[in-house]
Amino acid sequence: MPSSSPTPSLSSSASKLLPALGHAASGAAGTVVSTAVTYPLDLVNTRIKVQRQLRLEGAIGPGDTYAGIADAFRAIYAREGGVCALFAGLGADVAKSAADSFLFFLFYTVSASKPGTHINQYGGGRYVWSNVH
Repeated sequence: MPSSSPTPSLSSSASKLLPALGHAASGAAGTVVSTAVTYPLDLVNTRIKVQRQLRLEGAIGPGDTYAGIADAFRAIYAREGGVCALFAGLGADVAKSAADSFLFFLFYTVSASKPGTHINQYGGGRYVWSNVH
């Protein structure tokens, strides 16, 4: 005698997974674009922070530092190979960021689409998964 309890079919599982994969791919693509666009500024920001620390430790003199953000852009462009120098290391950063974003959006979409589940946000940006009763 066939069981009367409903069993999830492959098509219903796939219909839930495909939108989740779409959200994950979209999130990863957006992350790739935003990382590539902001990477030169992130590179300069990191270099300025490192030079500040090296100057405090006495490892470099005042003449070996950037005068500011614009000077750092000019110096990196002039001394290290033009526009390509502003994107040095982009590949690894994009790969890491895209993978992080893909997995985040995939698990978020799958978890949020489960029946009876919603996400509560508490103070401080903490998210807690809970069942709706």
